[in-house]
Amino acid sequence: MIKPACMLTLLLFTGMAYAGDDFDARVARATKVERSSPVGREYLMQEFMPETDEAFEKAHGDCSSQGQKGTTEKFTTVFDIDATGNIINVAVAEKEQSNYSRCYAERITKIKAPPPPESFAKKGFPVVIQGTYQIR
Repeated sequence: MIKPACMLTLLLFTGMAYAGDDFDARVARATKVERSSPVGREYLMQEFMPETDEAFEKAHGDCSSQGQKGTTEKFTTVFDIDATGNIINVAVAEKEQSNYSRCYAERITKIKAPPPPESFAKKGFPVVIQGTYQIR
């Protein structure tokens, strides 16, 4: 069973994840937009999180067998939500790659999110999830 060791921190940022984008730069943009995009924050807090929390927790639970029991998994996952709510362009920080984090990244591509606000629909709505999880 997997238990969250800390609350997930969700960050948003504008712009699509292009092949040349640096992972750390994506996280930096996320922090900037989280603090300055009321539309994005409202979508995250009032639509995205309430409608997807259970599915994200299920993805963690489904992948717990991929982690080593008694260990703590810490990783950062970046993805985009397209105009129809599909989760795409999923990436895990290279230094935090593990069987568990790769399983989680693959599982979340099956989650359907609510469509993002129109102002984000064309380029996509990128999200960063940073979490620490104890594998039991």
